[in-house]
This record gives sequence, structure tokens and C-alpha cells, in this order.
Amino acid sequence: MSPTAPRPALRVALDVAALALLLGGVLVVRDLTQSTHHPMPADSRSRVVVEPVENRSEPSQTLTAVARAHLAFCDVEVSSAIHGEPTVVGEDPLLLEVVLAPALDATDRKQFKGCVEDWLVDNHLIHVRSMEEYRVP
Repeated sequence: MSPTAPRPALRVALDVAALALLLGGVLVVRDLTQSTHHPMPADSRSRVVVEPVENRSEPSQTLTAVARAHLAFCDVEVSSAIHGEPTVVGEDPLLLEVVLAPALDATDRKQFKGCVEDWLVDNHLIHVRSMEEYRVP
């Protein structure tokens, strides 16, 4: 054995330490990136206000109708459900409010917002203007 070569016991210890650090890093990254859901109280609600916009849309399609269809599609992406019909809360610009029950947890908030804002439906786009949680009395 040459004087600069590590001894076999030291080499094994270094390999075990490197493997432990690698596995620890994988576990930390998994915890940071994995979607986890938390139960929400039955009396909780999420109120989401959106602003739909259009660009060269079909004349036979109303902005409100396409936005409602878009929101209904995104409803299936989360564990909460749309409660009632989306309602118009502003005219210029058009603002729609949708209520989901129970409230969206942190993971579902990201997923719902991403679905609503990232999905383009027939030249219609929706911007989420506000998202808030409340409890029903």
C-alpha cells in the first residue's frame, strides 16, 4: 500500500458518511417538493375573485360562460368543490367570485390558482385577483 492511499477502514467510513449525506439530502428535497394535503374544517370556505379576459374570442361565446366552464374544469383539480354558481361581483373589468367548500389547503390553493391562470381556453385567460379563507357562522 502506498503512503498516500487511504486505509480500508477509513475509506469505508468515508463511503458510509457520503451515502448518509446523500440519503439525508434526498429526504430533505422530497419533503420540500412533495405536495401534502391537510384536512380543512367543514365550515371553512375559500372565496376566489377572478378577472377573465379575452383576445379574439368566438363571437358566440360570452366571457362569463367560458370563465364558468374554465372554473368548473379547475374545480376537479382540487379536493374542495365549488359551492354554488360563480357570481359577477364587478363589471368593468368583469370580476367573478367563486366559493369553494371546504376551504382550499395550501397545496390546493397553489394548484387551483395554477390551473386557473395557466390554462388558456379558446383565447380566454383568467387572472386570480384575490383568494381568501373564511368560516361560515
